[in-house]
Amino acid sequence: MKDEFRIPIEEKSQHLLALIHTNKAIVLRSRGDVSGAVKLYDKALDIRERQVFKEGKNDFAHFLAVIYMNKAMAEERLGDACKALILTDKAISIWKSLRLNGNDQSLYFLSRVLSNKALLVERLGNSIIAVSLLEQSIDNYRHLINKEGRNDLMTEFATLEHHLKRLRCNLP
Repeated sequence: MKDEFRIPIEEKSQHLLALIHTNKAIVLRSRGDVSGAVKLYDKALDIRERQVFKEGKNDFAHFLAVIYMNKAMAEERLGDACKALILTDKAISIWKSLRLNGNDQSLYFLSRVLSNKALLVERLGNSIIAVSLLEQSIDNYRHLINKEGRNDLMTEFATLEHHLKRLRCNLP
């Protein structure tokens, strides 16, 4: 194996530790311990934010965005919509950046987080912005299905279209 492909042991252990914190947080959240999950997401974020923002390891940016999205869902369940929106916007920013830099997989995650934000914004009472976000998400899904052959996304796509139609009917 060439030296440039070797990951230093400290970096590998930090990567694994962040994954462990994230996965454990997902389990806690699914079992109803949302506060415990948030604490673990914070531990994972400490590692990922340092790796991406301080050490410039952009290979970990996707993982960071996933943690932001998961923590946003947890914060929303705890009733802090403001924190949830901030975290969601951070995830959107990362996935948009990854997409601009040629990461094809980021479009799916960007679409998911846009639809999550739309639902959050709708619950906060702003249906007009929710419609706009859902339209962006649906356009991305359309691209993934029609241009990239992601037929596995048809159910999610149909659900979003149905939700968008319902939202449009209720607009002032």
